[in-house]
Amino acid sequence: MTVGAETWTFADATLEAWQMPMIAGTRSYNLELVDETTGAALNAAFDIETRTLALVNVARDGTNESLEGDGCGLRSDELGQLNPRTTVIELSIDCAGVKVPGLGTVQIIGTVVVERLEWPE
Repeated sequence: MTVGAETWTFADATLEAWQMPMIAGTRSYNLELVDETTGAALNAAFDIETRTLALVNVARDGTNESLEGDGCGLRSDELGQLNPRTTVIELSIDCAGVKVPGLGTVQIIGTVVVERLEWPE
């Protein structure tokens, strides 16, 4: 993933496609993309009613920045099903101008392969 002039690499990506529990003093994201080398992260929330994903937070150098509005385009294409509850998707992210701690307002663009987990019925 290209974030400004930097390249962030995500070794693991799992989208939990259900409502995240609310725990006082913490924030849970449905998708956390973490660069294990730098600790930088892109965090997304999944709306279970509309089944849409939105980038809501970016973290770098221990600082978090919440994202407001619809500044990012996220598109997912299904690649195949691993089992009835796990679908592999390719997630494309294209954000024209996102405030990233330590970098200022930059473009975020790239794709990542994600395992989307569905809640058992």
